[in-house]
Amino acid sequence: MRKKQYNILILFLKLFLANATVILVIFYTIAIFISAYAIGEEDKGKINMPEKIAITQSDHGKIFKANQGNLILIRVPENPSTGYCWEINTSDDQIIKFADSDFFMNLSTAIGGGGIRTFTFKAQSPGTAKLELKLRQEWDAKKSETERFEVTIEVQE
Repeated sequence: MRKKQYNILILFLKLFLANATVILVIFYTIAIFISAYAIGEEDKGKINMPEKIAITQSDHGKIFKANQGNLILIRVPENPSTGYCWEINTSDDQIIKFADSDFFMNLSTAIGGGGIRTFTFKAQSPGTAKLELKLRQEWDAKKSETERFEVTIEVQE
């Protein structure tokens, strides 16, 4: 009698596993089709993300062309633990508007180590704007300035 119950249990498990496998295959197939459809549809109703123009410290003194709506990212090395931080000295908000500033610490440095300051601007309207940053300690504005960074942005329609 036990052998018969055991055989019935084995048969039930085989049927269950076979059906579970079929269900999983169907589920994964549907998931793949949905994601493939979503990827294809992404371009149809796509929100145009603004183009980004990345500028680094090595671009000091250069001229960049941007279209209206472009994001301008200026990345400069900074070590705030020394008190020296980059700040915007001059810019023309009518042509390029300040949007954001972030600091990302280098993962390879210890506490108190430096990182990268990223200033984000948005190209607003056609024209030419000089963008100038200066590296200084906030509490000693006139004497502590150690470095300047400058680029020119030409915004086109």
